[in-house]
Amino acid sequence: MRGLLAHTRGSSRRLSRGLLLIALGCLTACASSSGEDSVEEESAAIVGGTADPADVSIVAVLTLEESETGEALTRTCTGTTIGPRTVLTAAHCVSPKVVAAQAKTVIMWAPDVRRNLSPEVMTRAARVHCHPDYEGLDDRAHDVCLVETEGTLPGRPIELATNEPTETEVRVVGYGDTSHLPGSTSGERREARMPMVVEGSQLVVGSLFSSKICQGDSGGPVLARRGDREVLVGVVTRGRPGCIASGFATRVDQHQGFLATRGSRSR
Repeated sequence: MRGLLAHTRGSSRRLSRGLLLIALGCLTACASSSGEDSVEEESAAIVGGTADPADVSIVAVLTLEESETGEALTRTCTGTTIGPRTVLTAAHCVSPKVVAAQAKTVIMWAPDVRRNLSPEVMTRAARVHCHPDYEGLDDRAHDVCLVETEGTLPGRPIELATNEPTETEVRVVGYGDTSHLPGSTSGERREARMPMVVEGSQLVVGSLFSSKICQGDSGGPVLARRGDREVLVGVVTRGRPGCIASGFATRVDQHQGFLATRGSRSR
């Protein structure tokens, strides 16, 4: 989708300026202001899903930056806890090749980040480590990034897939919109079962007749059930215009080298 800025693609989007300002302030000394929503062209909360209040391993990734005109813009994405202080998300949500160098990122694990801005449910990002081959918004093959956090995350780290997924149904979790219609806002963690097929290095998730990904779900997990555990097989990267059909995720097993090398330093 086109999200935060006119040239931005993926599921990041512009939200209330106050949301992240308050989040950053509550980690020190609270502040707030206001802004406006903007949903544009191509998308990537879950449409047709249900609330997922207990899944604290899945977090919101909120990034605040200023536009060229000085306007404060907030990107809402989703991420997955893969280490005590490590979150895996989409590169287009936090990469310096997409967001401003002075951008501030906060990780939150409240079930609804619009309603709970307590310091107990958030921590700042300390560093980001994106795939070294990631080239920017049009690069969907390397759209993965690790975020190191200042504080310890409460959720259990999710296991990463090491081989090509063979499952045909998966669980997707995200903080994105529940509809493409005006007035729909992201911020609540939701989940849904969706069909999945493998297309090269990408996963096609959802369909015209199932639940779908939407703005704010970028960076979120595609989870496959293997025995008594869930494994992270994909990272949501983009969706269809209007959130009306299937979306896409990059395969985690395709990035084992990067995740093993960089991830081990971050944990």
